[in-house]
Amino acid sequence: MAADLFADDPGADQVLAIIGDPATPDGCATLLGAAQEAIELGLLVVITSSAGLSGFCATLHAEHPRVGVTLIRAPANLDGLRAARAYATATPGAFCEIVLDAAGIGRTPVMAVAEPAADGTFPLGPADVVLVSGMAGLGDLACAAALAGRASALAVIAPPGPEDPRLAAYLAQLRAAGTRVSRKKADPADPGQVAAAVRSLERGLGPVTAVVHAASAGPIEGCAALPESTMRAHVMTQRARLTTLLGAVAMERLRLLVTFGSVSARYGMPAGTCGALASGLLAEQASQLATGPRCQALHVDWAPWADQEPAPGAWLYRLEKAGHWPISWMEFHRARLPAPEGAAALQTPLSAPVLGVLRVGPSGQTGQPLALTEYVPAPSHT
Repeated sequence: MAADLFADDPGADQVLAIIGDPATPDGCATLLGAAQEAIELGLLVVITSSAGLSGFCATLHAEHPRVGVTLIRAPANLDGLRAARAYATATPGAFCEIVLDAAGIGRTPVMAVAEPAADGTFPLGPADVVLVSGMAGLGDLACAAALAGRASALAVIAPPGPEDPRLAAYLAQLRAAGTRVSRKKADPADPGQVAAAVRSLERGLGPVTAVVHAASAGPIEGCAALPESTMRAHVMTQRARLTTLLGAVAMERLRLLVTFGSVSARYGMPAGTCGALASGLLAEQASQLATGPRCQALHVDWAPWADQEPAPGAWLYRLEKAGHWPISWMEFHRARLPAPEGAAALQTPLSAPVLGVLRVGPSGQTGQPLALTEYVPAPSHT
């Protein structure tokens, strides 16, 4: 079908890749092979129906700014390919993303701040149990705990191995504050261990009604030297872990599925090819798996500073939800003492905390989640 619409010219300086499911081994191989060929030739056009390739393409362009990259998201049918043909060109040194609607009209997705409604309701309450998996740092766990902050219980699946004293101390603080918390260890790659851990957690806390899952960081490797087997293994692992986790809970009871990835999945990041692709595909996978009658999926693109270890007493975490249910808006606030240059830009004293606000909501034209970060002086607390 594609061969009838797009001529194969061995002498062309533009690489065309038509990607069906980028999460399959063939999809991974085709995508990476096309990107690496484009590094040599200078131009790349990717046509796909997947919403998870923005970060991969943006990362390629960030690593090789001279390469022109055009990403076209089109319906997965013959009409979609026909419509994409009109946009299938790349400009040297430019990155362009185009989303085609059902009529074949192409638009460039934009980020737009989604203002929360004043009368929003929080989706979880005292009867809910939040299952947490894949959390590797205090910031991750703090966000999950905030979701459980309305008296919901927190069920944590921890990886095998030695205890992380920081996480253990944080869980102890939550218990001391009155949050019902339980933790079990399980290998996230072993369905049997995960299922047993979930059953044990549910016996103590009740049925799971919300899941919070974070993708793990990918290998640090530039696209040009990245082995296809490495990228494929990371993508497959991330997908399998979410599938395994959700396979252990009753999806008909699930009300909320939150996945955490990286902002590299939206904006790209040099040497972050694997993480950008896996995070983008995780968001897409979650939206496809949230099939319960009341389940809402939300993907949060995590900012790089969220993984930094907080200094004692220097950081304050807060995750909020506003707007009408189903979810339309979430915020993650992180307060810190600013660097001198940051304090000067904000015209605030060095002793005053700065609030980093990671806003998540629907974008203006695509309806996909967005992540915007802004820094403002934090309000004082007495």
